Amino acid sequence: MEAKMDLLRINLNKLTSQNYDVITNEIFNFINNIIDKEKDKEETYKTLMEIGRSIFEIGCLNVFWSNIYAKLFSDLIQKFDIMEKICNENINKFKTVFDEIKCVELKNTNYDEFCKCNKNNAHRRGMCSFFINLMKTNIVEKDFIYDIIQKLLTIVNDNSTDIGNVKINEEIVENISIMVLTGRNELGDNTRWEEIVRTIEFYSENSNDPGISKKIQFKCLDI
Repeated sequence: MEAKMDLLRINLNKLTSQNYDVITNEIFNFINNIIDKEKDKEETYKTLMEIGRSIFEIGCLNVFWSNIYAKLFSDLIQKFDIMEKICNENINKFKTVFDEIKCVELKNTNYDEFCKCNKNNAHRRGMCSFFINLMKTNIVEKDFIYDIIQKLLTIVNDNSTDIGNVKINEEIVENISIMVLTGRNELGDNTRWEEIVRTIEFYSENSNDPGISKKIQFKCLDI
């Protein structure tokens, strides 16, 4: 099974819009074999969870390809009822990356910690794009996205009075930018959306708070 899972991950990493039908057909056959041959339901569920986690991990690696992996999950849910539960459990696990956001400068820490922080931030940015594409394929609700954006805006507001939080706020606004710009066509025309837009407009003009840098202002102005 581990060898088969390795092959599955290889196929997932090779997935593009050009080979989508071929690769997904192999993935469907793989899942069908698991469901048909594995008599232990608990083991079957664990394997399917691992497949779901792999899709999430790879889907969050690259902002530009996340739409393909969102489509894959949508097709899996349509073909296998159990994959909807698998997807929801993975969403709940992966959204915890928004609970704690850090930024460290190399001069203030060791190189390994610096690299780890940058990797986590890149992963979170990829997840922002992936969640938006999951929304576009009707896997997650708009309110789920609104909740994340408003949560991030609240953190920026709470951090705005402390100049020591500038780097964290800059990273948060990058996350907000990805979600707002990628999902604006689907998220617009809503009172929650209007509130988000007003808050972003406020930070595009506010230069008094020490935790709001010029970089944040310009990013919000771009949005």
